Amino acid sequence: MTRRLLLAAATLALPVVATAPAAAQDGERSLPTLESLGLGGWSNASGSVQLGFSGRADVELYVPGEDPTYLITETATFVAPRIRFFTDLFVGESWFATAELRLDRGPSEVGDGLDFRLEQAFLRWTPLQALALQAGRFASPFGSYPSRHHTDGDWFIRPPLIYEYRTVVLEDQIPPDADAWVNWKDDAELRPRGAPPAWGAPYQWGGMAFGVLRDLGWRVAYVNSAPSSGPDAWDRLDFERGNLVAALGYRFAPWVRAEVSYSTGPFLEREENIVGDIPEAHGLDWYVQDIVGGEILFQLQHTQVRAEAFHDTWTYIEEDAIDISWSVEARQELYQDWFVAGRIGEVRFSDIETTAGAEPWDYNVRRIQAAAGYRFARNAEIRTEYLTNATDGPIDPDDDLISVQLWWAF
Repeated sequence: MTRRLLLAAATLALPVVATAPAAAQDGERSLPTLESLGLGGWSNASGSVQLGFSGRADVELYVPGEDPTYLITETATFVAPRIRFFTDLFVGESWFATAELRLDRGPSEVGDGLDFRLEQAFLRWTPLQALALQAGRFASPFGSYPSRHHTDGDWFIRPPLIYEYRTVVLEDQIPPDADAWVNWKDDAELRPRGAPPAWGAPYQWGGMAFGVLRDLGWRVAYVNSAPSSGPDAWDRLDFERGNLVAALGYRFAPWVRAEVSYSTGPFLEREENIVGDIPEAHGLDWYVQDIVGGEILFQLQHTQVRAEAFHDTWTYIEEDAIDISWSVEARQELYQDWFVAGRIGEVRFSDIETTAGAEPWDYNVRRIQAAAGYRFARNAEIRTEYLTNATDGPIDPDDDLISVQLWWAF
């Protein structure tokens, strides 16, 4: 009951914001930015060298249930602040460099204290519109969510289920056989260590080539870890566990675009980090994640619809283990800068053969998200979201989540 009251209070707070701030009533409807304060950057006399500064501040309130919500491990109400500072450098028409400094509670918003780090930094050379080369640390090139999270293209506070649900594939432990592995899905101590099909929004080290030719877009990248890898793997400036990523997209019309993406490579941790024995029959490179994703986006006036699906194959035991996941989300912009959005998603798991017969290697799981927000200034917004999960397992955890977010781009 308390959580329902908090959700109602968060939702009711939005009309207060809608009627209160003067910024929403004037012509500009903009909160201060570094540019408006005269701190937005510098350029030389000819404009061939330009340096830009910008940032974004977020404050998020989370009200979890009695059980952890996958990547969020806390069960008590908490606040997660986040500040990002961007520096962009343009040299001529072909060279671009950027760096992002971030202060927050960590990639899952649940770390102890605040973490200050270099989140991304890369150099890009664009000799042709159809070809650009990039190297450094950047958002994962697999799928679209990593590049659009915490932007205007991200309509929710929490990610789709595909990018958050912890399976019973462990990056630091290998099951001895299928019989032992199917029992892992009932082990409450192993679940928090499980790998999602894709781990939120990874910022990995690597190199990428990409380009646009009329309505066709493409990219090929080599990054230092798998899409399912956790933050510790993203930080390593080595490619011992590197993965190949490729994507191809096409804009069929101004209002519809589709893309397919693929990633393949080892997903286990390095040998010194593996818990227990490593089977003699296979080296670590035998344990591969092959994942194919597809996405389609419709956008017409004030309505947007996005659908995404993954086919994910793990070489983890002698028989390939597969999960198939999908999500569909829609956003409708309303009068005076309001919006509402909804998302539904599911992850389903294949059967594997055991001595007792065939059974799924994990429990199927579903998620529903509902969100609403108000853009009370050109560069500031408040939104709220309710998230509920359901599983086919014998015990359905109380892992619903209420969240509220206030962001300001400066």
